[in-house]
Amino acid sequence: MRYELYIDQFHHFMRVAILENNQLYTFRLFDLQQLDRSGSIYLGKVQRIAPSLNAIFVTFSNNEIGFLKSPKRAFHEGEIIAVEIIKDKSDDKKALLKERSDIKIADQKKSIILEAKHPLLRLCEKLKFSNIDTFHIEGDLFFQVKSLLQSNALDLKIQFCALPGLFKNNDLDHIFSEFNDEFVALPKGGNLLIEEGQTLTAIDLNMEGERPEKSFEDAIFLFNLNACTTIIEHIIGRNLGGLILIDFIRMKNQDHKNQIIQKMRTLKQKDMVDCDILGFTKAGLFEIVRYGDRQSLKSVLGDLWKKI
Repeated sequence: MRYELYIDQFHHFMRVAILENNQLYTFRLFDLQQLDRSGSIYLGKVQRIAPSLNAIFVTFSNNEIGFLKSPKRAFHEGEIIAVEIIKDKSDDKKALLKERSDIKIADQKKSIILEAKHPLLRLCEKLKFSNIDTFHIEGDLFFQVKSLLQSNALDLKIQFCALPGLFKNNDLDHIFSEFNDEFVALPKGGNLLIEEGQTLTAIDLNMEGERPEKSFEDAIFLFNLNACTTIIEHIIGRNLGGLILIDFIRMKNQDHKNQIIQKMRTLKQKDMVDCDILGFTKAGLFEIVRYGDRQSLKSVLGDLWKKI
């Protein structure tokens, strides 16, 4: 796999479009006003042990409180540990942490921050730097990104685009807008309705036009099968996470269902985020659990997505 990264500023976000072999793979947004700290490592102190919640509360980074869920060993209050932020805090939730027992704490007073990486660097590490061909960077962000890469001793090709319109001229603005729409037109007719909620994402498939009376089951199967590629593209491109329920047009043939499961499992292999394809429930819904390391595009944008 070969990647190109297109980077510009969208409102107060660093917007990153990742192209894989000249085809859009996904978008990422990094808030320039408050960068996501996921993956950063801190020294912390065990503040409280809560057996009823199966959690350990830890103070870190200027007395901020985070928590370890389902601890794998016994802790004691006041213990100094190294912790990594798995999911950064949000408006109503504390940061989710995990212990980094592999890190030796030689000098507890040396630094409260053991390792803090810019989210762009963490993204590039997931893609593998050796797979990245070129960075296309627009405007003022060029110097910021160039400095970030050079300070980490990365010998990468960087293409500077000084003129505005980097995303617009490569049709990325249009695709970015599509990845925030609820309705998605399918290439061979029909559409998807993608509704993001706080606890799950629901994807509903709709056929258009008259449904054939003969070979109706085969027609439904082909429609569902053709839709799989677009569904996976939008799950990855929108960076959807958590529980995803897909309401395929109902099929009676078990072999057809098995082929849908196999195609979804094959398509998800390109996803750099861990993802479990669980298959069909007894109610006929298709279940996916995607362990998103970031929030979806729409949840990061907030009300800004309505202005795209």
